[in-house]
Amino acid sequence: MSDTDDNYLGILLEEIREQNKALLEGMKDLPTRWEFNELRHDVDGLKQSSSVLKVAIADLSHDVTAIKAAVSDNGRELADHGHRTIQLEAA
Repeated sequence: MSDTDDNYLGILLEEIREQNKALLEGMKDLPTRWEFNELRHDVDGLKQSSSVLKVAIADLSHDVTAIKAAVSDNGRELADHGHRTIQLEAA
């Protein structure tokens, strides 16, 4: 090989080394397989918690609706009772 070929190969090898360094530098911020699996486990737990919360909120919504209906009925009965009392007092 000639000196030109050796220089060319040396430059190519240096470029490849620099690219490898850049790749390794970027990859050190990526999570390891264990860390990724831990993150996946945490996300799965959050999904399950979210589902449980949705069910609990739906149950509470039904309970609140029933309470509102009962309070509304009691309010009407109280108003009717007050109206009858006023009529009796007026008589």
